[in-house]
Amino acid sequence: MAWWPGPASSAPAAGGCRLRLIDEYRLVLQPVALGDGLPLFAGLTAPFVLDLIEAQAYADGAVLHVYRPAAG
Repeated sequence: MAWWPGPASSAPAAGGCRLRLIDEYRLVLQPVALGDGLPLFAGLTAPFVLDLIEAQAYADGAVLHVYRPAAG
């Protein structure tokens, strides 16, 4: 599992997707609309399908989503 705690760069995430080096993605969504930001998977040249494995909601409104790359 890889960990990118902030918006410093989306390049590692996209590179890991393309090379199929990451076997699980854990994304925490915060209920805040900023109106701007960096896409996490910028630079993908083809769709990258993920299967939702687990989701957990927290009292503050945050939701943890756990995904794995779809077979194929």
